[in-house]
Amino acid sequence: MQIEDLVFRLIRAELWNETFTGEIGHDDFIRLMDLAREQTINGLIVNGLSQSNYQGEEDLMFKFISRSLSTQRKNTSINHELVQFVTFCEKKGLDYRVVKGQVIGVHYPHPQFRTSGDIDFLIKDYPQAKDIFEKKLRIRLPEKMLEKEINFSYNGILYELHTQLIVFGSKRNNRYWAELISQAWAEEYTVTVEGAAVKTLPPVLDIVYIFCHLFFHFVREGVGLRQLCDLAVQLHYYKDIIDKQQLAEILRRLDLTKAFIAFGAVLTDKIGLPAEEFPMTIDEQARRWEDSIVSDIFRGGNFGKKNHKAKNTWKFKIETTRILIRNVFKYYTLAPTEMRFFVPKLVLINTRLALNI
Repeated sequence: MQIEDLVFRLIRAELWNETFTGEIGHDDFIRLMDLAREQTINGLIVNGLSQSNYQGEEDLMFKFISRSLSTQRKNTSINHELVQFVTFCEKKGLDYRVVKGQVIGVHYPHPQFRTSGDIDFLIKDYPQAKDIFEKKLRIRLPEKMLEKEINFSYNGILYELHTQLIVFGSKRNNRYWAELISQAWAEEYTVTVEGAAVKTLPPVLDIVYIFCHLFFHFVREGVGLRQLCDLAVQLHYYKDIIDKQQLAEILRRLDLTKAFIAFGAVLTDKIGLPAEEFPMTIDEQARRWEDSIVSDIFRGGNFGKKNHKAKNTWKFKIETTRILIRNVFKYYTLAPTEMRFFVPKLVLINTRLALNI
C-alpha cells in the first residue's frame, strides 16, 4: 500500500469512524510519523493506529503518542485562553468574530487531537481595539494596518488580529467581500467552546472563508492535510443548515467555483467526506485535478515548509515567488480572476514590507 493511501485511511478512521485494519511495519511507521508532522495531523491518525496491527518498536509508538498528548495539552491551553479573550472583548464592548482554529476544532470527533495554531479574530473597529489592547495587553500596535493582520503574543498564545480576513487581487471581489462581511456583522452566529459562546462567521461565509484561506495558501506556498480536514469537518457539521444556493452564488461571483469543486473531489474521494454532504456536484472534469492537488500537498507539507530550503528572508521570498508562479500556471483555469493578480500582488506586498510603507 502507498504511504499516502495509508494516511488517508487513518484520517477516515478518525473523522468518519471507519474501521481500520492492516499491518503497519517499522519503515511505514517511521514515514507515517514524518508525514503526520509535515501535514500537522499527528492526533488525527492515533485512532486508526490504535486499531492496526503494529509491527514496529514500542518506543516509536510511545514517542508518537506523546506528540498527540502534547497536542491535547496545547488545545486545553488555547481553549482556556480563547474563553478568557472573548469574555474580555464582550466586557469591553468590542465587536469581534473568531475564525478558523478552535471554532473549527470543536466540530471534530475528538477536538483535543486537532493540531491547534493561533487565535485568529476579526475586529470591526480597529482604533477602539488598538486602544483597549495596548492598555490591557501592554503591547504596541501600529497606527495603520500594513497588511490584513497583525500578530502578537499574550499568555504564551499567538494571536492574529484582522481587520480584513481576505484581500483579493480583484477590486470587484474586494468590494463584494466587504458587502458580505458587512452583512456578517449584522448576524450573531456562535459556537460553544468550553461552555462559552464564541462569535464566528455564519455558515456559508465561514465555508467560503475557510476555502479561500486554504486555496490561496495552496497556490502561494502550500497547505497541509489538516486544512482539508478542517473544510471537510465544517461541511459535515453544516450539512443540514447550509444554504447551497447562496454558497454557489458567492463562489460564482468570486470566480472560485471550479477551484472549490476540484478540492471537493479530494475531500470526498480521499478525506472521506460523504458525497451527499458536499454542496455542489463533482464532475469528472473536477476529478482530473485530484492527483495533482494531492501530489502538491504531500510535496509541500503544511504551508509549503518542505518546499523551502533558504534561511535568508529574501531568498525565502524568492522561493515563495517561484512556487507561486509555478502554481499560477498550473492551476490558472480553476480561478482565473484571482490567479492573474497573484504574482503582482506578491511583488507589491514584499516591496511595501521592505520599504515599511
